[in-house]
Amino acid sequence: MEGLTKRAFIFGGLLIIAGSAFTFMPKVQHLNRTEKWMESIAPAKVGTYDYIRSPENIGCSYKMNEFTYEELHPYGIVPRIYQSGDKSFDVVLIASRSKESFHDPRVCFRAQQWTIEDEKQDSLESPDRGTIPLTIVRMSNGGEAGRMAAFFYRGPSRFYATTDQLRRGLFIEQLKMKQDIDGVFYRFIPLYQGATVEDLKQFIIEYLHAAKQSSGAYF
Repeated sequence: MEGLTKRAFIFGGLLIIAGSAFTFMPKVQHLNRTEKWMESIAPAKVGTYDYIRSPENIGCSYKMNEFTYEELHPYGIVPRIYQSGDKSFDVVLIASRSKESFHDPRVCFRAQQWTIEDEKQDSLESPDRGTIPLTIVRMSNGGEAGRMAAFFYRGPSRFYATTDQLRRGLFIEQLKMKQDIDGVFYRFIPLYQGATVEDLKQFIIEYLHAAKQSSGAYF
């Protein structure tokens, strides 16, 4: 009983410390970050790949389902299809400063009628971004099965493979009273037959290089 009481006091003390940190945290400076701003800094070209411009909005290739906007309330969502010859990749960027905007990625996949059948964590080595942890999934869509995709996140100081890892990272950054605590969700789907995991990773490496240059490493 004495040990239980001691642990309760310790836990209560930690809650008080965390509460005090949030109470005295400096007021967050809200930057004017919008979907148009995201479109302006997302890479227009990735190696030999150019993105297909929508007639309705040249900043993206298509419009994400409204359900996703309603669920996530992000700065914006930028979906682009990058094409080079007979190869193409569907890329989605979602950015926000709120950890509540980063739900289970099945929300994004469901909005495009995809169901995740299998997933595993992996990583790749980016020459100018370091080790990137990511999640590789296999999906189905009606009669189509076996479609591959990858997703990962960027927090204020590192990349993460899963939603829970990102949200914990953002919480820690808040405790450190950091001002810039934006997060970014990245999703990649190869749209051509025969694409391998290595093909997907190579495109992601090229994308991150281009995104670092176009966005000042925001993406």
